[in-house]
Amino acid sequence: MLRFGVRTQDRHCSGTWHVVAGNDSSSYVGCRRLGADFKPSFHATGQCNYSITEETYATFEPGQAPPDRYIEQWQRPGERQPGIADVCSIIVPAAGVTGTGQLDEAVHWILSAELGRAIEFVILATHIEFVPVEPAQCVVGSYR
Repeated sequence: MLRFGVRTQDRHCSGTWHVVAGNDSSSYVGCRRLGADFKPSFHATGQCNYSITEETYATFEPGQAPPDRYIEQWQRPGERQPGIADVCSIIVPAAGVTGTGQLDEAVHWILSAELGRAIEFVILATHIEFVPVEPAQCVVGSYR
């Protein structure tokens, strides 16, 4: 699992995000501040989903639930270079870095952009044989 977030010099912080690799070559993204209600997922087949979690979907009253759990579905785009494909971006505007409290040392913290700008985290799908060439790259899961 990879956990990351944005912080300021004076220790304000964004919500923390995490990327987890499943046992089936799928990867999942979550944000603590958004709760456990929504889950982007990226599968080895190329199927990508933004969905309501099964647990949250089960709490809807009869007749109140959406037709299904999936809010958005798409196919993973083509590779940007051999073995690497974009699947989504997480954009954290500087104005959104307002949380307070203890900064978790298990989180990879990135310093916030200046006001009026944002930090973008790009989630990539990598082929199982991909080898990172830069120390900043972190491979959580891969596809075949």
